[in-house]
Amino acid sequence: MLAVTLLVLAVTLAANAFRSSVGDAPEIDWRGTGKVGITLSLSIVFLVLAEVVDLLLLMPFLIAPIMMIMGERRPWVIVAVPVLFDAFVYLVFYRIFGVL
Repeated sequence: MLAVTLLVLAVTLAANAFRSSVGDAPEIDWRGTGKVGITLSLSIVFLVLAEVVDLLLLMPFLIAPIMMIMGERRPWVIVAVPVLFDAFVYLVFYRIFGVL
């Protein structure tokens, strides 16, 4: 099923490429590329530190900077969302499922 889906998408992409006219290449938004690089770097640091530090302590330090990178500027949201998400993960996985 996955192979068929990928084949259909590949054929659609190839058809769109042949139909479109050749023109000037679009400008690259380097700020967006930088945001992706910073987010990837934060994720790698998070994964490396996850071996040493508890995930519940690290999650807010990953979520809050990513929210700021994505454009959130309200301080109460930047604090509340990671804390509430952390509490949700604790409740669901530690208490209900007993997984973490």
